[in-house]
Amino acid sequence: MSKKTHYTEVINILQELHADFPTYNLGRHLATALADYGDIWGITDKELAFALSKYKSEIEMDVPHTDDSELEKIIKEGHYVFALDIRISSLQAIEENIDAAEKMRYGYAALDVTDEKAFADVLDSAQQKFGRIDCLINNAGVMTTPFMKTDDGFEFQNGVNHLGHFALVAQLFDLLKSTKDSRLVIVSSIAHKRGEINLDNYMFENEKEYTPMKSYSQSKLSNLLFMYELNRRMKDKNVNVKVMAAHPGVSRTELTRYMLNPIVAKLMLPLFWIFTQSAKRGAQPQIRAAVDSNVNSGEYYGPSGFNEMKGRAVLVKAEPKAHHEKHAKELWDLSEKLTSVKFDI
Repeated sequence: MSKKTHYTEVINILQELHADFPTYNLGRHLATALADYGDIWGITDKELAFALSKYKSEIEMDVPHTDDSELEKIIKEGHYVFALDIRISSLQAIEENIDAAEKMRYGYAALDVTDEKAFADVLDSAQQKFGRIDCLINNAGVMTTPFMKTDDGFEFQNGVNHLGHFALVAQLFDLLKSTKDSRLVIVSSIAHKRGEINLDNYMFENEKEYTPMKSYSQSKLSNLLFMYELNRRMKDKNVNVKVMAAHPGVSRTELTRYMLNPIVAKLMLPLFWIFTQSAKRGAQPQIRAAVDSNVNSGEYYGPSGFNEMKGRAVLVKAEPKAHHEKHAKELWDLSEKLTSVKFDI
């Protein structure tokens, strides 16, 4: 594999991955596919995030999945790795298996995107270890959960899918600004089309109004409102960071585990298979937004097929309500207030 790979070659890498590669985790597909690109990569996932940097040698892509042993291999082959995981013990174990020179290329921190208090520690670790971040992909997400709250008291879906990412980007934004040609990719969903922003009851303080899909679609519309508003504010200040959004279509991942009971899911499996795509394919729009040299700030990528459910990664259109500037500004102000994070453009 060449050290510099085009987007189309990354797609080939994804398609050639081992048949046993888990189909349920977009974060791992993203991390594995992007390992060849160098620079500092941040990929947030509910339980897993990576930052992969400056490689010196080729990476073989024939492993079943990007597990701890694969991260160790990437370090030994010359990459710089900054790993974030909700389970820090596994990251500490990697440090015990590498030599002193390799430890200079390895950093790690515990991170749960529902815990905003942990972001400062992540920022300090990233700054001290590498001092830069070339691309941050906000991939963490939950879908149609029962009503529950994060440790910070936020309704779970909007807390994880929007507020957690808003606060994380705000904390890391100085690093993105100071890194030449940096990119930010915010992962949304076709569910944003059903979304409505209710700023008076954004956290569903009135639980009677809560439905799992109403909350999820609001959070995904929030992702796009945030992306477009951030792009506008950066243009006004001449900030040279590209921000894009992408969505995976309808992918076969564990994200849908709350939607159907196991019996119904089994009965619907053949139909579900026809209208969905694998997590490998679902990762392609995010990868294209992260690496394609022709991508422009403020663009939105998704699958090319019917209703954007599956297909090739192409430029797609968000619903007009995602471009609503008044709602975007109000959501920005509310997000700063709720997270107590000041977003300095």
